[in-house]
Amino acid sequence: MVGALASRNAEAVGALDRKLEGLVAGTHASVLYVTGRDGIAVASSNWREPLSFVGNDYSFREYFQRAMQNGTAEHFALGSVSKRPGLYISRRAENQAGALGVVVVKMEFDQLEGDWHDANRPVYVTDADGVVLITSIPSWRFMTAAPLPAETAWRHPPEPAIRERAIGTSSDRAAGTAFGGSIDRFGGFAGNKRR
Repeated sequence: MVGALASRNAEAVGALDRKLEGLVAGTHASVLYVTGRDGIAVASSNWREPLSFVGNDYSFREYFQRAMQNGTAEHFALGSVSKRPGLYISRRAENQAGALGVVVVKMEFDQLEGDWHDANRPVYVTDADGVVLITSIPSWRFMTAAPLPAETAWRHPPEPAIRERAIGTSSDRAAGTAFGGSIDRFGGFAGNKRR
């Protein structure tokens, strides 16, 4: 990987694409990809697919920026290419000369959400600020469990996916969803800490 990032040689990048493709096939990861220092994806496990991540710019993504700054990051977000939510786990790739880019693993939770949905019981996981990340009710994803206080709203840039309407508002009740003691709430990820 370091060789492909450092040289950008087509043969080395092709070998990295195939290696990532093989790795993702043996895991529950949705996709594995590697970006350069500039945030442009150099190689990806989905390199053969029409919506390949190769060539896309991820420099704006929090998981890229934090990994470049701190070495590692975790961030739950809606995919900018796939439009599918997932947990992005990233790590800075470097050699003795310094940072070369970032390796990213994206995990999706379709099976877990499906199992929760089949149980016919509203369940959700939030981040530390109360933004719903994983849920048995897809329309709740990226809503807030309560209104975001001004002091934490800065951590959630104005993405169209985040709806700052608290779960449990009258329109949710009108849809026939039960609230109160019937909702299980679990801790989620907050930056690099798990609560």
